[in-house]
Amino acid sequence: IINSLDLNPYALDVTYNSINKLANYSEYTSNDGQVIGGTVAFIDMGATSISVAIFKNGKLDFTRMIKSGGDNIDYALSQSLNMSIKSTESIKIKDGNLLNIKEDDISNLTIKKAVDDILEELERILQFYS
Repeated sequence: IINSLDLNPYALDVTYNSINKLANYSEYTSNDGQVIGGTVAFIDMGATSISVAIFKNGKLDFTRMIKSGGDNIDYALSQSLNMSIKSTESIKIKDGNLLNIKEDDISNLTIKKAVDDILEELERILQFYS
């Protein structure tokens, strides 16, 4: 991706430090860098994992890692449609639409189930935190 965008990165940062920077420079912070509203959760979904970082009063207060991500959706589609994972990723990206799912739409029903599983795990984490 970096090459295709003709970028020349000059630094590599760890996830939680990057999220800390985001928290301090986002719309959720005031001019002095304090988190507005007290508590904010940042969720970073990758291919194989999801990071949850919760900031309270401008400080990192809680982190969790979920061992699932976009690849889980691809795997569920490959099982449901009996296709290769490589093929199902393009279906997920191109045709995935969870807003108006028809009852015979196997692809989007499968994606919805996989996303619902991820959301359940995120809900458990947030309930544990609160």
